[in-house]
This record gives sequence, structure tokens and C-alpha cells, in this order.
Amino acid sequence: MFQLVGGRLLGPDLFAPVSVLWTLMFLTGTVGLTPVEQYVAREATAGRRVLSRRSWAIGAVAALTATGAATFTTLTRDALFLGEWAFVGLAVVLVGVTAPLFVVRGLAIGQRRFDLYGLMLGLEGAGRLVFGGLGLLIVGGPVGIAWGVALGPALGLLVPALRFERRANAPASGGAGAFLAPYVGASGASQLLLAGAPLAVAALGAAPATISIVFVTFTLFRAPVTIVYLVQGRLLELLVRLGLAGDAGRVARIRRTIELAGLAAVTLAGAAGWVAGPTVVTLLYGAAFRPDPLVAALAATGVAGAALSQLLGQLLVAEGRTAMLARRWAGGLAAAVAVLLLLPPLAGPAPAVTVAAAFATGELTAAALMARRAGRSAGDGPGPQRARE
Repeated sequence: MFQLVGGRLLGPDLFAPVSVLWTLMFLTGTVGLTPVEQYVAREATAGRRVLSRRSWAIGAVAALTATGAATFTTLTRDALFLGEWAFVGLAVVLVGVTAPLFVVRGLAIGQRRFDLYGLMLGLEGAGRLVFGGLGLLIVGGPVGIAWGVALGPALGLLVPALRFERRANAPASGGAGAFLAPYVGASGASQLLLAGAPLAVAALGAAPATISIVFVTFTLFRAPVTIVYLVQGRLLELLVRLGLAGDAGRVARIRRTIELAGLAAVTLAGAAGWVAGPTVVTLLYGAAFRPDPLVAALAATGVAGAALSQLLGQLLVAEGRTAMLARRWAGGLAAAVAVLLLLPPLAGPAPAVTVAAAFATGELTAAALMARRAGRSAGDGPGPQRARE
């Protein structure tokens, strides 16, 4: 709703910096702050306190994320943000407001209060409209509406989930740094795979029209992965509880269910992408954006593989094996880069086909590596966090 209203009020040119800030919000959330949410959820599920002196790593991740957002905005201010210094401050405010929200969402997950989790998401969306509208009236223009992106999450903090911290009966495990550092690296690799297609096709020398086609196709098709990010906390909470109870059999059954459903989804997604993908893109964006059926099929296959990898990765997160998670995502990224480098000299396909093939290969490789590790570890059941793998 925020994007629809903002886009119509400002038009495509003036709304462009707001859309870039929105993309920055997504990346800072998935790469830097989702690991924080999952660490908090894992600790809270185990009945441990999180917000103490031993949780310095949470603050470090938030600070580094804010620094990265500010640096990117500063370097691209003229190219992407209409030369407005205000967007640099908005990027910092965005992370500063969003980081506490991810913490309290993790606390809500740990207490199985998914109703409060959903309420926080709803208030966050409403907050964007409220603060964006106020910003448009007071400041005006793109900067005014962008305040909705930056301050919208603040409304979610009205949910009093912090009270769950006081109910915890034990201090944090003290392994926040060992958990978060590799997890942030894993998230960075997964997002580079998921969102790097337009950059890769540009690097291969594709025409601007091809870059736009790849961008809209991959952006549209990766919507299911965004949904996975919203529901994975519930899966993590269940896996941690089963691990604490020593119920390795049920963990193994969950793993098998994810693998079988994921395999079916990958197969169906590829077929649907080939048959219906180009038509769907054309209906939404126009005939000029119609992708090749092979590109659509590979993109859909890769997105299904990404969703499968994300869900299987929760088995490793539940065990605290985030270093192993990072290696699995790095393996998928390496496979994608290999295809990207080797396929053009060998077969010389169009840049869009090359990038789509690299994306699908990388995501399916990551999924296979996740399934292999999950299969080996499920029999033992989720154990204590391991700093070394």
C-alpha cells in the first residue's frame, strides 16, 4: 500500500530514491537484522535472557549495519538519492528504529506469541503510511515520504513484547558473536544470489532493456522467498523446542517433509515458469518486459530452491551451527559464479540465460548442501550452540 500510494503521489522519477531506500531496508533487514531476530528467538525459546552485557554482539551487528547503510547512501547520494543528504540520515534512522523491532519480534517468537508478531508487522505497515503522510505534509517531496520508510517500524515497538525478557530464568548463553558473525555472512551470500541477477547481467554487457527484463522478472518471482522470511521464525521456535526435548525423530520427519515438499515445488516452479512466467510478466509490466521462457523457468526454479534452502537452513540455525550454514551458502554462491564465468565461453548463450542458469545452479546447490548437512545432523537432534564446525 505504501509503495502504491507513494508512487502515485510522486510519480516514477521522484519516487525512485524512496524505492531505493525501501530496497536498502529489505537488505539491511535480511542480511544484518534477521540473524539478530533468530538469535533472540533461539535464546528466548530456551528460556534465556538476551538483553545483557553479554549481548554486545547484537549492538555491534546493528552498528555495522547502520554504518553500511550510511556509507552506501553517501556514496550513491548523487546517483540514486537526488543529491539529498537527508537520505543518509534516513538510512541511519531506518536501522536504528528497525533493529529494536527485530529484537522484540525475536522475543515474541520465543514466547510463541505469533499473534503479537503479526500485530507488529501490521503496525509497521500502518506506521509507514502515518509517518509518510506526515512527512509529505511537513517536509514534502521524496524526503518527506521517505520518513515513512525510516520511522514506520517505530509503531511496531508499541507492542510490549519486552516484558517477555523479564520472564526468562537464565542468562544468555554468551555465544552471540559466534552465532551472529557467520550468520550475517551466510545471509549476505544468500542475498547476493537472490538479488544479484541485474548486476550480473549488466556485467556481461547486456543491453539496458535486457537488464530491465531481468530485474522485473526476478523481483516478481522472488516474492515467495519474502514470505518464507516472515514464517521461518515459527519453524525455528518449533525446532529449538524439539531439540531441547530430545525429540530427534520428529525433527527428522520435519526435515523429510521440507525436502519432499521442496523437491515438488522446484519441479512445479520450473514448469510453471516456462508455461506461464512470460505471460504473467507481460500482464503486469507490458509486452516490452516479456522474458524468454527459459529465463522465466530458470528464475522460478532458482526461487523455489532458495525457499527450500532457507527452510532447511533453519535446522542448522536451531542447532547454532551458523558457521556451517555460511559454508553451505558460500558453496551455492561459488557454483553460481562458476556457471557465470564458464558458460559464456563454452556455449555463448544470451546474458539473461547465463545469469538465470547461474542463479538456478547456485540456489539448487545450496539446497542440496543444506539437505546433506540437515540429514546428517537430524539424527543427533539439535544440540548446544557450536562456535566451531
